[in-house]
Amino acid sequence: MARVDPDQISDLFDAIAPRYDQLNDLLSLGLHRLWKRQALLWLRPRPGQRLLDLCCGTGDLALVLASRVRPGGLVLGLDAAAAPLAIARRRA
Repeated sequence: MARVDPDQISDLFDAIAPRYDQLNDLLSLGLHRLWKRQALLWLRPRPGQRLLDLCCGTGDLALVLASRVRPGGLVLGLDAAAAPLAIARRRA
């Protein structure tokens, strides 16, 4: 099995960050939008909750979650790549 270099993966996601959302649409045939809606139904986020979005990419799900846990709640979005997080930060 080939060893995967974590830095190469971060570099890849940094490089595609400006097109990340469009690539998600293309590669999943739009299904990622349904998956995120289903995640919201399963999670049932409520005001005051604290949630963690791991591998949040450009933050689209984290931002929807944040709107649902306010007031008093918090969503922390984490990602290994810096460029997608910068996009999420601008969107917030």
